[in-house]
Amino acid sequence: MSDLADRIAAREDMRYQENLRLNSEQTRLRAMSSDEWDVFRKAFYDECELISNRSQFTQLECEDPQECSCVVNRRLLSGHSVLALEFVFDPAIPCIYWQDHYNKKTRKRIDFAIEQTRVFLVEGGKGFSLRRFVEQRLDAVTRLS
Repeated sequence: MSDLADRIAAREDMRYQENLRLNSEQTRLRAMSSDEWDVFRKAFYDECELISNRSQFTQLECEDPQECSCVVNRRLLSGHSVLALEFVFDPAIPCIYWQDHYNKKTRKRIDFAIEQTRVFLVEGGKGFSLRRFVEQRLDAVTRLS
């Protein structure tokens, strides 16, 4: 019986150590995701400003209606603004929910993943480049429908 007791104790210790590791990782991820959210928003702000400054007809506005949200509006030639993209950061999970309103796409979710000291953005189980993501989303909302 001693072997069984030892195996059970070892298994419980392994689970405990794994839970500690996961909890530590989740705590670090929550702490680092706020900074990553700021980088994410800034990437959209900068690209919207660049597009608006270089284009005669395509005008994009980026704004933060709340602390944990960011929207991209497309200003039409008539002067009216139309909601194009919406991003909502949920620091508790942490993740970013986003939706392309301009093209009537369903809501999606971007997760944060951590490896050692680096945070990655993940959608659908795959990591992606923020720069490419920003370009793809803004390109989609600037095309004529």
